[in-house]
Amino acid sequence: MPRVLVSGVNGFIGSNVTAELLKAGYQVRGTLRGAKIESCKAAISHKFPHLEVVQVDDIATADLTDVLGGVDAIIHVAVPLPFGGSDLKENLNIAIEGYVNVLRQAVKAGISKVVITGSWAATIDPTMEQAFEGLVSTEKDWGHATEEEFLSGKHADNPMWIYSAAKILGERAAWKFAANE
Repeated sequence: MPRVLVSGVNGFIGSNVTAELLKAGYQVRGTLRGAKIESCKAAISHKFPHLEVVQVDDIATADLTDVLGGVDAIIHVAVPLPFGGSDLKENLNIAIEGYVNVLRQAVKAGISKVVITGSWAATIDPTMEQAFEGLVSTEKDWGHATEEEFLSGKHADNPMWIYSAAKILGERAAWKFAANE
């Protein structure tokens, strides 16, 4: 039975993806941050014998060698978002490495099947103006944000701008990694 790693197994999207995988007969290894793991194990271990949860506190920096052992595919749902904190460079690095670290380590582990969930926030301008103008976005649309603008601090007091720009830059980094590998 194939084993799929689902990052963020306890989130809204991650838990629904996991439920569908289990229904389809897959074994699932799901990642959780440390504070949540014991309560999650207690709640699910007897109900879902084909679901294993493992602790990954920081998907952007973690060594995933053991977590990826025996995994056939990855569905990467959990990406840390750079809300809070005043270090914009660190926030940007977290947004980008949240994607790229998983991809880099998947390649290292010989895993070639990886799904990354995207966000509507990467398809429109971070000002969100288009969202109120009737824009219909598709997978071909990208919002416009640069690392320079992100790091300038000009939008540091606007969490939706930071969120959207982080998703744009992180997803672009993932696509660039995939194109180069």
